[in-house]
Amino acid sequence: TEDDPSGTGGDRTLTELQLIDLAKGTLIQTTSLAFKGGLIGVSPAGKTAATRLLQGHDRIDLWNVETGKHVAGFRPYHQEEYPENFTPNQYNMSMNPQVIRRLEFIDDAHLLTVSTQGRLVCWTIPECRPLYVCDGVTALGVSPTGRFWSAQVDGTLVVVEARSGQVTGEIALTDRLNSLAFDPAGGRLLAHLSEVGGDSVALVDLQNGSITERFPIPLYASEASWVEGDYILLNHTTLFDVKRGVVAWTYQLPKGMHADESVAGRHWYL
Repeated sequence: TEDDPSGTGGDRTLTELQLIDLAKGTLIQTTSLAFKGGLIGVSPAGKTAATRLLQGHDRIDLWNVETGKHVAGFRPYHQEEYPENFTPNQYNMSMNPQVIRRLEFIDDAHLLTVSTQGRLVCWTIPECRPLYVCDGVTALGVSPTGRFWSAQVDGTLVVVEARSGQVTGEIALTDRLNSLAFDPAGGRLLAHLSEVGGDSVALVDLQNGSITERFPIPLYASEASWVEGDYILLNHTTLFDVKRGVVAWTYQLPKGMHADESVAGRHWYL
């Protein structure tokens, strides 16, 4: 439920979370939030939701949506020091090293956070205990099973075993990485790149770490998800056929919300 949809920094401000049975269309549980925040992640089993505090974007709270209870709350980057002569406010969040830019669950007991300065931390939950840290992270992508994550780290595309933090593959990149998406089967990785003359999509074979295909795309994509088979969805609007290298369909939703992932080949939106 929204309260003041304008929010801060793009968050939709929530006063409660609702658990819905999609098959029956019935309300199962309502979780009332003690303070305003924006929904930033949901665990794979759908049991735990994570909200980011509206005021400051520097705190994560975890909620059990089956019981409606608060599980834990923590500030992942509260020890990060501000730049010299820096006063945090809603207009300079991108420069605030304590602000949480992104959160991804890798399973029901672990999650990743990324700060505005590119510091990735893997946490155990509900203990909120850090397991490892990786700096210089951009364009994070997590595999469908949560076993791996991938990102551009200081100019290199890396694939990392999510629970251990061990790097399992590396590819040098000369172009800027905008977004990443794993295919549902987990065998391929899509990398959307910006280069001189336009944007392109590269497909990476995760078995041997090689780029198998690369072709131009007709738009800048800040969001990319692999729907199924050879189809990816760019910016929640453009369905792209990676086998033929062409746009297969274009959707329009001027107002509304999109789910980050297309589960079982279905793209969910409100």
